Amino acid sequence: RLAECERFAGYVRTRIMKRRLTPPHLDAVVAFELALVRLLRATAGVPADAWPVRRTVTEAEVPALRPRRSPVQAVVELEVDLLPWIESADPLRGEVGAGPITLLLDVPSLDEVHRIKTISEGVRVVLEACDGEHTTEALARALDDECGLPPADVYRLVRGLLDERILVA
Repeated sequence: RLAECERFAGYVRTRIMKRRLTPPHLDAVVAFELALVRLLRATAGVPADAWPVRRTVTEAEVPALRPRRSPVQAVVELEVDLLPWIESADPLRGEVGAGPITLLLDVPSLDEVHRIKTISEGVRVVLEACDGEHTTEALARALDDECGLPPADVYRLVRGLLDERILVA
């Protein structure tokens, strides 16, 4: 079924949108839907033992951890804020907001539905830096030097993202 969704989105983009006037924001909607379909397809390739498990992380542990992104997630940049439509599941309810907006799509486990979270540029920078090789302390120093992101903010973000299982360590 997911392959059919991708095929249909391709048809809409290559045939319908090139030949007809389309509703506003259709391209952003298709981009979001395709990202979600690809995310759901990616769950099939994740071994059972690779899914993040809930665990409590203390403040004292955070600096020494080597955080990395959980196995099934995607960052989606949209030119408009579709969140009101996404949350209501009805394009007739809610207003599309001004953009751009960056969303994090995440599947925490096979037992849970996907999650959608609006993220800031700071969160995005921290996520991209979490490669599993560097400690949070090293990441905090590097991000302070590169972008002026205070180390305390990096520690707070990493701990929060670990609690949400968006990061694993």
